[in-house]
Amino acid sequence: MVKQLNNRTINHALSFCFQKAMIAVFSLGVLSNVQASSVQYWETHKVTQENREPMRAYAHQYKSEKDALTGDFENADLQLLNGVWKFKWNKFWEESPKGFYQESFDVSSWDDIEVPSNWQMKGYGKPLYARVGYNDFDKTKFPAVDTPHGRPCGAYKRSFTVNSDWDGKQVFVHFDGVESAFQLWINGKYVGYSEDSKSPAEFNLTKFLKSGENTIALRVFRFCDGSWLEDTDGFNMSGIFRDVWLFATPEVAIRDFFAKSNLDKDYKNADFSLDVKIKNYSEKPSGEQNIICRIAGQDLSVKVPVLKAGEEKKLTLKTFVKAPQKWSAEAPNLYPLILSLLEKGKTKQITSTEFG
Repeated sequence: MVKQLNNRTINHALSFCFQKAMIAVFSLGVLSNVQASSVQYWETHKVTQENREPMRAYAHQYKSEKDALTGDFENADLQLLNGVWKFKWNKFWEESPKGFYQESFDVSSWDDIEVPSNWQMKGYGKPLYARVGYNDFDKTKFPAVDTPHGRPCGAYKRSFTVNSDWDGKQVFVHFDGVESAFQLWINGKYVGYSEDSKSPAEFNLTKFLKSGENTIALRVFRFCDGSWLEDTDGFNMSGIFRDVWLFATPEVAIRDFFAKSNLDKDYKNADFSLDVKIKNYSEKPSGEQNIICRIAGQDLSVKVPVLKAGEEKKLTLKTFVKAPQKWSAEAPNLYPLILSLLEKGKTKQITSTEFG
């Protein structure tokens, strides 16, 4: 499968490889009940996330098929949280303001920082160059991180109002990249935790949101247990360094998909298949729904079975494509792939990618 071969996609592909390397090295697991206040939370390889949504294919939500056909970020149905955030930097995370994520906490005296950015480029600490790993880490304390550079931490906070068009939908936040680990709060309530800093992190905010103004707060750690694996022949920097946005889906939604094709022995025709994961985020069974995939001039359709509350299922759509234009390095032909979810004939969700 080929999708939007740009820097964003390439970065995500490299991040995926790095994440798999972490799993191979550490046999990572998840402790679902670890408390956010635990000293060991970001210093143990047994915890890489809490309450984070499962990783998925990089794709946006769109209001119309016309917008989806472009596949462009600018035409997606999202709400950017880029811009100026309030910011407080401390050389040691232990000195980070206590309870800053509470709605009543006054951050008016804090500095302003641009998101996305690296805080070292704004005058907070210095970039570190690592060619063969961080040799100055205290190895007797592995996997905890104790360094001569301190244990820097940045607290971020801002307010936002959710798009009114999303009433009744599931609302998620997407962090395209945060270095190296972070905790997240909405309206003073703890939402979750994430490492894997070069990979996107998404959280379902629906139950934490309220009408009108909301607050979002992050505590970002410069180092975490994952820092022990860094040997990148490059500079280490920190912060919310890629875009942040909100997006919404219906309560029963396409969560993930994977497209693939196999050419025949003459490389002329192709068997195409698409695996789609659909999830019921609501608290009641789903109703009558269909998924339609439009690819290479064909419309494929599959009926969605009834899903129990919180249930996810994988469905597969298949077709034969006669003499498609092939993808190669010399002629990188791509087909727009449009995925739509319909409920009683009415379109509820549209997402897309490009496929070769």
